[in-house]
Amino acid sequence: TVSASSPAPSSASSPPDRDLGTFLLLAANVLVFVLDKLTPVPLGGLALYHGAPRAFQLVTSLFMHGSFGHLSGNLFFLLVFGKLVEEKAGTAGVLATFLLTGVFANAASLMLMPPACVSVGASGAVFGLFVVSVMLRLEWKLKSILETAILGNFVVARVMEESARAMTAGGSRAMVQVNHVAHLGGALGGVVLVLALNAVVKAVEG
Repeated sequence: TVSASSPAPSSASSPPDRDLGTFLLLAANVLVFVLDKLTPVPLGGLALYHGAPRAFQLVTSLFMHGSFGHLSGNLFFLLVFGKLVEEKAGTAGVLATFLLTGVFANAASLMLMPPACVSVGASGAVFGLFVVSVMLRLEWKLKSILETAILGNFVVARVMEESARAMTAGGSRAMVQVNHVAHLGGALGGVVLVLALNAVVKAVEG
């Protein structure tokens, strides 16, 4: 008898999509912007109204943007720093970082900004991604040290710049148009998030 051997099935599987979380965040921001600006769908209630805030607005306002320029700038940094966080923390990690630091940023705004303000935009969460992308790379390895130095230089410069602007703007119109408090709140939220997770990990391992 003659037997023909069939080829063994390939064990190689397609690599996981390492930037799925970042893509989902980008897509959500673009979708909300298109619906808000180009359709009659009423989305104004998703913004964060400081005078009468609702809990869900702490999250939904992160996906609202006032103009294409506002959206475009946030999308660029979300793409770059979202991928950097997702590379280390995975899809769930980048989604959680964006949402938690964004909520932290909005909470800071509610506490420190005038009640007449209306907050929209992902920039608070983006500042959270800035900080987390650096803190996740704090290792005593040459590659990590180089990455941390380069990213850290950028992040520290941005945070210092926002601090200076917040102090000089005070309650002026410039301060209201650009929410520097939210930017600093998001950065602080990133620090708190990483430190809290490290404490949990150490408690579980110890």
